[in-house]
Amino acid sequence: MKQTMKIRSFARASSRPFASHSTEPTLKKRPELSDEAFWRENGISHDLSNPKESLYSVAGYRLAWERCQDQLLGRINALTTETIDEHKTLEDIVETYSAYPEKAQLFNNASMAMNNHFFFRGITTAKTEPSAELKALIENSFSSLESFGLEFIEHASAMFGPGFVWLVQDRGTDNLRILVTYIAGSPYRSAHAFRGSPVDAATEIKPPQGRTYRDRAEQERMTRPQNSPGKHGKEIKTEYNSEPILCVNTWQSAYLRDFNLDKKSYVRRWWKFIDWKRASEISRDITNSRLYSDSASNRKATESGRRLGNVNDDGRLQSVIEDDLLYDIKAQISEARPLPGFPG
Repeated sequence: MKQTMKIRSFARASSRPFASHSTEPTLKKRPELSDEAFWRENGISHDLSNPKESLYSVAGYRLAWERCQDQLLGRINALTTETIDEHKTLEDIVETYSAYPEKAQLFNNASMAMNNHFFFRGITTAKTEPSAELKALIENSFSSLESFGLEFIEHASAMFGPGFVWLVQDRGTDNLRILVTYIAGSPYRSAHAFRGSPVDAATEIKPPQGRTYRDRAEQERMTRPQNSPGKHGKEIKTEYNSEPILCVNTWQSAYLRDFNLDKKSYVRRWWKFIDWKRASEISRDITNSRLYSDSASNRKATESGRRLGNVNDDGRLQSVIEDDLLYDIKAQISEARPLPGFPG
């Protein structure tokens, strides 16, 4: 009898293959904003004595942040509790499921929650200005801060439907541009990474372990996609390599309570509450990350070259070994002999 009960107990447990090891569910909770306690009681305004100059009344703030964020996180908890996704962060969910249509509901709620959080973290009642570095980047991309403001506000006002408008910075060039994402679209590189695949990984043919391609022609033939990836039969490529610096939320829940249907007035008011200090810090981090990456790559290439003997002490590259190697490979191919590592 005891053995039967154990079997039945195991059967009940195994019916939930993705159940968490924890006895208590890991529920995602609304993160606390730096000025949340004050905003919750006073709204978001530069001058509490003049409500007409505020960005959010108390009711407007609670709707746009508390109620919306709680609803999004509640849906995420309902979709992930006692599943393999229960312990994933919002970032993990967005990155993991950006390419999975069957996970659209989970992705949309997680991405929307991240975007709304980013939006409110970029708001401040303090008077801030862009750093000299960020201002220079803005002037390089939009001619002036004023021109950028006008263009940004027009983009947000012209959106036909809800979403977010972002200022994003390219990680490779530091160029800035305005990005519009509708509904819960994500501005993060990780959510778009799958779109940059040069071949369809599901149909790419690779040689058996321990073998190499006989020649370049065989490599090109074997690695050419056998069918085009993508639902509509076309390979999707993108050069998107940017990260967000600031954004405005254009969902009606963000402005309807205090601005009715006047979205343009809302966006203009939001412009006065941008936390330029935070935006400048994010931009600086992106720039420093690129400079560090470039420096590390150069150091690695130089060190590798010295080990191979094709870099002088002053760091100048020599192509002698590379040319000899290419000549040897071409000679072997012309003689129809297998390359090293490929059995004849």
